[in-house]
Amino acid sequence: KSKIKLSRIIKKVLDMFPEKVHLFEVNSINDININVDEMKFSLAIRNLLDNAQKYANSDKKIKLYTTLEDNRLKINVQDFGPGISKKDMDKLTNPFYRILSNNNKKPGFGLGLTICKKVVNAHGGKLEITSKVGKGSVFSLIIPI
Repeated sequence: KSKIKLSRIIKKVLDMFPEKVHLFEVNSINDININVDEMKFSLAIRNLLDNAQKYANSDKKIKLYTTLEDNRLKINVQDFGPGISKKDMDKLTNPFYRILSNNNKKPGFGLGLTICKKVVNAHGGKLEITSKVGKGSVFSLIIPI
């Protein structure tokens, strides 16, 4: 782990999507130093953005924003896709779990959210997921600062 500016991590992650950067709307990034493993934490944010652009199927941009609450940093990725049912929400972070649907022909192994959860837990934080079917989802990495 090392101290690094959050804005630097966000920029590096967005640079991983050169042809898709127009899909993201970045707002309210608290430019603070955070004590993280840069590579692993970048991977967690990248996984959330990748999932959002893969599954959202919406004309609305995917929002990336942060909030500070009670000495905790919350990095949020919000999409306006189909949302996730309660029965699927409980299993989303299980290794190899993928939501089954007729139109789910997206590439992947069902490990992205498992990795996100493990990375954020290793940083003393948690992965929070809120979703409304038909409205979209918010995936949040929450770490102490």
